[in-house]
Amino acid sequence: RRAVPLLIIVANLPYLPTSDKKKLAPDVTKFEPSIALFSGRDGLALITKLLTQISKNLKPLGFKRAHLYFEFDPPQTAKLKKLAKGFFPQAQIKIYKDLAKRNRVLEIKFT
Repeated sequence: RRAVPLLIIVANLPYLPTSDKKKLAPDVTKFEPSIALFSGRDGLALITKLLTQISKNLKPLGFKRAHLYFEFDPPQTAKLKKLAKGFFPQAQIKIYKDLAKRNRVLEIKFT
């Protein structure tokens, strides 16, 4: 029996909405480049781009199994889950909480 290749992607992309720039502490915005923090109006521009690329390339590259992990901003939970289901309807979607008990990591898993 031949093993099926497994793709694992862990991404900590910028995920804050541009509007959060005014809400963050000055020490954050002063020392972190904007490109490392902000990703469009809703903060999901780069995650959406990566999900698009993954969904288009998994099968052509020979992957039938994948585990994808993304860090995100807790207010994005519902929108991100819906987005993930849109790209991968058969996937198991799970949310992991951070140490402060806030939604923080999205797992998309399919085998």
